[in-house]
Amino acid sequence: MEGADDALKERLVAIPFDQYVDPENRDPYLVEKILAEKSGVLNWMLNGYCDIMANPSIIRKLPAECVEAANEMYRSMNLYQRWLDDETIPSGDEDKQNWITVEESWQSFTAWCHDQRETSGTKHKLGRALTIEGHPSEPVRDDSKQSDRTVRRRKGITWSPEHHERASRAAREAAREASSTGEPHAAPAPVPMASASAPNSNSAVVAPPPAPTPTRPPPAQAHDLVGPSCMSTPLFGRSLVSSPDLPSCSGRYLPRILGP
Repeated sequence: MEGADDALKERLVAIPFDQYVDPENRDPYLVEKILAEKSGVLNWMLNGYCDIMANPSIIRKLPAECVEAANEMYRSMNLYQRWLDDETIPSGDEDKQNWITVEESWQSFTAWCHDQRETSGTKHKLGRALTIEGHPSEPVRDDSKQSDRTVRRRKGITWSPEHHERASRAAREAAREASSTGEPHAAPAPVPMASASAPNSNSAVVAPPPAPTPTRPPPAQAHDLVGPSCMSTPLFGRSLVSSPDLPSCSGRYLPRILGP
């Protein structure tokens, strides 16, 4: 469920129904017995509802089984918690150098969402969710280099063994695919042009002459567009007709726009 946060977590009340009755021990008339007492069952439910409304603290003092069931339901609906459970494990303050960097967490989360057919959202949203879960970003000095350079890492989490195994498997598959496809073909060499020093050489290839550049025909003149007669054609309430006083040329016409 998108948007599963602490507000939803506080409103979840899960009641586990984990008792299982074997088919041979089930009461085949249980439904009929409940329906026969349906008025009493409804009153029992209404009395319980009234007790909760009169004493809201009842809902806050749930049995441990209900609390654990609600937490499990929340984890299954929370996209970020699922990623944390699948890809990370807790890590103490003494192991800061192995904390996941901010950029690594984003890359892993987007790849995990792609595999899960989920929408990853934005990097800012991931950072806010991890901060709520207790994993804010902290600057950690990079001890691998003799400098004061710091790297922002996610507090309290490092990669799980399952993550390392999946990453190694993906790297092996990528290397196997690259070796099976081979190197890409090199670009073909340019065709040599004929030189003036070797006009009869059989190895030289004469380049074809350049294509002629198309030229725009000159604008037509008035005496090229006239003719003896033409059909009258309506155009926006006017008529296009030819003038019989102009000489003809090539059977084309010069229209003149007359009044209505």
